[in-house]
Parts: sequence; structure tokens; C-alpha cells
Amino acid sequence: GAVFVRAPVAQIVVDGGRAVGVEMAGGKGVVFASRSVISAAGMEVTYRRLLPEAEVQRSGGVPASLVTDEKKRGAQHVHGFVGFRGSSQELGLPTWNTWSFPAWKASDGADALSSAWSVLFGSNREDRPEFLASSEKANQAQLPAFIAFPSAKDPTYDERNPGKSSAVIITEGRAEYFGNVGPESARGEEYADVKARYEQGIKNALLRHFPHLESKIDYVILGTPWSSEYYLGRKTSYGLNHTAGRMLDPSISTSVPGIKGLYLTGQDIVVGGIYPQFVAAWITLVKVMGITSPDFWLLLGEFAMSFGRRVLFDKTYVSK
Repeated sequence: GAVFVRAPVAQIVVDGGRAVGVEMAGGKGVVFASRSVISAAGMEVTYRRLLPEAEVQRSGGVPASLVTDEKKRGAQHVHGFVGFRGSSQELGLPTWNTWSFPAWKASDGADALSSAWSVLFGSNREDRPEFLASSEKANQAQLPAFIAFPSAKDPTYDERNPGKSSAVIITEGRAEYFGNVGPESARGEEYADVKARYEQGIKNALLRHFPHLESKIDYVILGTPWSSEYYLGRKTSYGLNHTAGRMLDPSISTSVPGIKGLYLTGQDIVVGGIYPQFVAAWITLVKVMGITSPDFWLLLGEFAMSFGRRVLFDKTYVSK
């Protein structure tokens, strides 16, 4: 087999009710499948962008949970990628994650927690939050955020990037807060202004917990919901919302009704997060190959042996 990089897919090719391959973007031709087409792009991208509308209708339409999400709007985020001068050890960066909710204590209760999160949104659906009104307000903003240091978790990071370290800070946002946005290479002045205010808010969140890092910041790169759309094909970060209705939705399946040879995998058939994606992959593999397939059992045995070797003999993550 082969892995293509920088090779975006324009659409899934369906012929006679069967998925036979994918058409590459930019007129680069069709890659034909030897057996099946598997989409890990999520429900929204698969049904709204990759499948021809006629095939979606023949399959019974889009899943009910996707329709509900489009009405209620899925979660969108702003991601801050921060680089530091100094290694993780020199800067004392932790390996654990921080969920930061300013001015909130566990004893305050759930209502107060919701209030702390509401600073990220305006009073009405389309209104910008107050901290985006000006640079001065952004300088004072204390945003709830997720903070992690990938460089501190990677035992080989220092070997590959000596004297450097990194952080990722994630907070919630909305694409419409960025105003009239142009194409990827020319987003516009309004977009740049809003992005700069988010950047300040994200830095405030980082320095609220790690003030000693202020003089060590080398760069800050921001990803917005528009960045997510450019790279992922959707503005939402984590696919379908994790609601009870979504979990019980019978229209969500690893196979697409009415289109033979087309299967789905990833967060939208299980749940979000890193570990569940391994589960999703095996669920899809069982569906594609069949539980009685010798190839499936050979692959499962190989996976079990590899996992066992890692558990018993791999010392990469053992504390020194």
C-alpha cells in the first residue's frame, strides 16, 4: 500500500451503488479502491462534502444527529500553539493537563462553572464576547482554557529540539466572531484584529498558572475555527456533539446505508479522544473484513503481540 500526503480528496466516487475510490482535488485523478473506501473525516465532511448529494439522498439522507448538530451548532475552538526558549526540564513544565476556570472553585457548584465559561460568548447567538471589543479589554481578559505541554510528555523531544519546549492552549470560540473573513491567504484586517485579541486572552490564561514563562515565550501561533475548516473541512473541532440523542441515534453506523463498500471510522462512530479511536478502528475493521476472516484474526494477533512487547519491554516512558 501507499500513504499520500498533501493529497486532499475532492469526493468519494460511487458507481452503481458502490464506493469504488476517491477523486483527488486539483484534477489529480481518481485513486481506485481494491476493496473498500473508509472515511475517517467525520459525519459532517463525509455527508456534506465528500459524497455527491444524489448518493446521500439514495442512502436515506444525512444522520439525524448531524441535522440536529447543524441546528444547534457544534463546539468550535481557538487553539494557541506556544513555543518557549528553554527545555521542559529547565522551565519546570508539568506532564499533566490543566483545566483552568478563573474565579471558580469546586465549592461554587455547577451554575458558577457555567457562568465562568460564559465569558467566551456574547449575550446573543451572533454577538461577540466583551473581551473581543478592544485590545484593552483583551489585555484584561481571563478566559477559561485547557493547557498542556506536549514537549514535557515526549521523552525524545529534547533530543530532537534541544533548548526548546512547547505548550498548547485551547479555548472555545465561534467562526462568526471573526467578522467578514476572506480566503486562506487573505483573511482580512478584522480577522487579524480578533485573532490578536484571542492571542492575548490565551497568553493571559497560560501566565495565570505559569507566570515564570512570560519572558521565555518565543512565538505564539493561533488556529481558529476557520483554520479548522481549511485543514479538517469543518469548523467544529470534535465532530458530533456528545449528547444522549447522538449515542442512541440508529442512523449512525460504520457502514453507509445504500452504498456498498463505504465505511466510517473515528470519533463520530464512538466518542472523541485519543484512545477511543483505536476502538473505532477495530470496530470498522471487523465490519469491513468480517469476524470470521482469517486476515482479521492474524491482524488482531499481531496487534496483541506488539502491544504485549511494548508493555513488557519498552522502557521509553519509564521514569529515569
